[in-house]
Amino acid sequence: MQIVLPIEQMGDFNDKALAGFCLQRFEVLNWGTFDQRPWVMDLQGNIALLTGANGSGKSTLVDGLLTLLVANKRRNYNQASSMTGKNERTEISYVRGAYSHTRDEEFHRSKSKVLRDKGKPSVLLAYFSDRVSKQDVTLAQVLWMQDGSVRKFFVVADAELTIASNFTQFTHIPDLKKQLKALGAETFEKFVDYSQQFRKRFGLESEKALDLFNQTVSIKEIGGLNDFVRNHMLEKADVQTKIRELQESYENLTISHTAIQNARKQLEALLPLTTEAEKYTKLKKEVAKYQESKDVAPAFFASKKLDLLTQELQKIEQNLTQLRHQRVESDRRLSELRDQDKQLYSAIDKDSDGQRLQELTREIKQCHDEVKTKRRQAQDYDRLAQLLNLIQYTDSTTFFANRTQGEELKREIETALQTLEAQRDQQILLGSDLQKQQAKLNDELESLRSRKSQIPKRNLDIRDRLARDLNLNDTDLPFVGELLQIRKEAQEWEGAIERLLGGFGLSVLVSEAHYQAVNTYANQTDLKGRLVYYRVTASTPNPTQRALDPDQVPHKLEIKQDNGRFSHWLRDQLVRQFNYVCCDEEQFQHEIRAITRTGLIKHSKERHEKDDRSRISDRSQYILGWNNASKINALETELSQVNKQLTQIEKEIQSLDSQLKKRRQQTSSLENFMRFTDFSEIDWRSVELECQNLQKQKQQLEASSDHLKQLKAQLQSTQDEIAQVEQRREALIREIQTFENQQRQAKTEQSHCQKKLQSVAASAIEEFATRMAVKLRQYTMTLEAIAQDESDLQKYLEQELRQRERQQDDSRSALTIRMLNFKNAFPEITVELGTTLDFLDEYLKLKTQIEHDDLPRHQERFKRLMTGKVIEAIVGFKAQLEKQEEEIEENIDELNKSLRQVDYTGSTYIELCYEPSRNREIRDFKQDLQICLGDAIQQSAEDNEQRFYNIQTRLIERFKSQEQRWTNLVTDVRNWLDFSVIERYRSDKI
Repeated sequence: MQIVLPIEQMGDFNDKALAGFCLQRFEVLNWGTFDQRPWVMDLQGNIALLTGANGSGKSTLVDGLLTLLVANKRRNYNQASSMTGKNERTEISYVRGAYSHTRDEEFHRSKSKVLRDKGKPSVLLAYFSDRVSKQDVTLAQVLWMQDGSVRKFFVVADAELTIASNFTQFTHIPDLKKQLKALGAETFEKFVDYSQQFRKRFGLESEKALDLFNQTVSIKEIGGLNDFVRNHMLEKADVQTKIRELQESYENLTISHTAIQNARKQLEALLPLTTEAEKYTKLKKEVAKYQESKDVAPAFFASKKLDLLTQELQKIEQNLTQLRHQRVESDRRLSELRDQDKQLYSAIDKDSDGQRLQELTREIKQCHDEVKTKRRQAQDYDRLAQLLNLIQYTDSTTFFANRTQGEELKREIETALQTLEAQRDQQILLGSDLQKQQAKLNDELESLRSRKSQIPKRNLDIRDRLARDLNLNDTDLPFVGELLQIRKEAQEWEGAIERLLGGFGLSVLVSEAHYQAVNTYANQTDLKGRLVYYRVTASTPNPTQRALDPDQVPHKLEIKQDNGRFSHWLRDQLVRQFNYVCCDEEQFQHEIRAITRTGLIKHSKERHEKDDRSRISDRSQYILGWNNASKINALETELSQVNKQLTQIEKEIQSLDSQLKKRRQQTSSLENFMRFTDFSEIDWRSVELECQNLQKQKQQLEASSDHLKQLKAQLQSTQDEIAQVEQRREALIREIQTFENQQRQAKTEQSHCQKKLQSVAASAIEEFATRMAVKLRQYTMTLEAIAQDESDLQKYLEQELRQRERQQDDSRSALTIRMLNFKNAFPEITVELGTTLDFLDEYLKLKTQIEHDDLPRHQERFKRLMTGKVIEAIVGFKAQLEKQEEEIEENIDELNKSLRQVDYTGSTYIELCYEPSRNREIRDFKQDLQICLGDAIQQSAEDNEQRFYNIQTRLIERFKSQEQRWTNLVTDVRNWLDFSVIERYRSDKI
């Protein structure tokens, strides 16, 4: 092997032409077949040509230089000497000095021959120097075999080092490191740190230049330019992983798409059945409705007739009262007239004017006294009527109408009093409950402010009594909730975990030392509450225990470490009992034990639980942790709300008391008002009219001299009035008898109506009236016509009922046929279903499940897979390919910057050009990628369906059906660009 340095014969190279760090010397020790001593290539910073026969060690030296500059995972050993592309050389073979093979007869395989023992170190060293800046850099690696693998460290020194002077005088590797550090050199255990330091010194911003060096340094021959650039200057990226991810994502999408299609077919088949079922259900309800209407109609008309009879009886009673009063007045007047008639007869017989004047004077005085008394009564009556918003004293008709209204007002007031008293009692009860809650909250807050834990006071009181009576500290009997709290990074799960650990957190931990005493105390003492405690036995941490799953409840909890015995036991219990997975709804379906953020808990495959008796975010219910500030705030907020409610209730009670007082005053006024039972008690106007008549008689008697004549005239007038009053009295008696007969008849009919109403609930009658409101408006509903109205409505209901029953029978037959058709079409989901109406609800439930659960779930999963995993997979696949294309272009651009510094002739340089490939298959593939993505804004079901078809036909099927040649061609981004070389003149300044 020979190194040729032809620089002096090839022209003038000044310092500027060789500016930058140049390789001055390359040395190896115990590298490959370069054994025993340092082997030196003294290049002096010039361009060198390395020649030699096959097997002389040319590739070994080149691979040594690669080992110094390129990381092991990207390094291409012995490429130039390999005709088959099979790489047989490794760091181990170079360090041990493998040079040949022999057959191992025992194991029947080939075995390498080596020059060196496993403990003998190898050294690689390269010395670089920049002639312009006068800077020196030495790179070195020391490699040795240990435990069957290569161990190494790396060296960077800002000075000239040699193997002979600096890397041979040591006994152990640590001694060598100390010697090198004493010389100012830096040592590194990792290549990445070493590479970063020497690239920083050489001014290499990235590793791309070294990658290109790695690709080109061992090239043996060059064919076409495209093949050279693609195969030797550019790395082939791994896209098969992305293709597999895309295919796997599409497989899941296909399963989801198939499920959607099946669900739609089932829904389409169930739609006629559902429509017919709705029709049947509607007819069934109508049949029941009309039958019920037929049954309730007699009671409805009875209630209407009862109302009409009640009104009629009120009118009859009012008329009877008025007529009876008029009869009494007639009797009274007739008695007065007959007395007057007797007196006039007697006066005529005696002809005594003076006696008559005295009688008239006495009668007039009595009459005026009666007017005064009745006027005072009338004034009281008017005052009470005004308070009750009734008509004041006018006539007897108004008087008796007022009494009727008074009875109604009495019932109204009694109802109002009952309602107000009930409302007041309810408010008092609410206030009492709130006062208890207020006291409970105050006690809880007082307790919380005196400690740090969130355990409720009732539980603490039991524990405190237990600890006090057993002469123990609280820390000897801790609650689980005092030793656990939610980690800050898991706060979103706080409410759900509080629900899950609610009962466990209120349990007390009892150590083995106190267990017997606690047992005895609990057994012999009325605890006034519930106590759950765990016996904690001594245990040691399990060193082989797996790390906590970050998605499970135990990982989201922090355990207080004050007592190792309790903390170790508690960790074990959490892992064994509460290894619930915190997950979303989709994952929840698949886990055996899981919990969602909303507090839905899956204890096993069968048992599920969700407790929404309080809000999941209600911190007043929380018990975990050793800081109760949040719970105090929550309870203070709740106490403030309770105080506001109490204030509002007190105001409401005051308002109700005020209303009750007004109603009771109204009751008192009404009682006084209803004491006026006879109109004559207040009818002072009639009496005053009699007074006027008596006064007129007196005046006439005093003014007339012919007393007898006047007396006879008065007698005749009195007799005429007696006849009129008797005639009116007889008419009143006949009229009273007529109304009494009507009253008896109405009461009899009223009794019949009440009997009809006894068998029907009032709510049923109200529903009937609402349901038949339109039809009922056709009837007059008078007392005279109500019997005919009832008969007409019953005929109408009978006709409608018979018609609906016939339609129901037809619908029943149609349903049976449609259920049979569906069962035949989808036997896999109707194995346990029959075709009778008994199974109709099951078919409808199946339709509801498919429509509202299965299909939306499949569609949501399809959309999530399409817009999420599938589109992300395509976007990632496309982005990776485009990024590779950009990186290739950037690498070529960087290479061209260097090529511009190298003369091709005295006035030109070489530039490597690239342009998009004109290959039709590649262009179609890039277009298909974009088509498969579609418009990101369009997310409808139709858009996703079209995307599914595009992905299937343009990518997935082609990846499966096309030969490997097509896949390799279109997914190897190196094929996306065509390369060419152009010679440019420096004078063009491009």
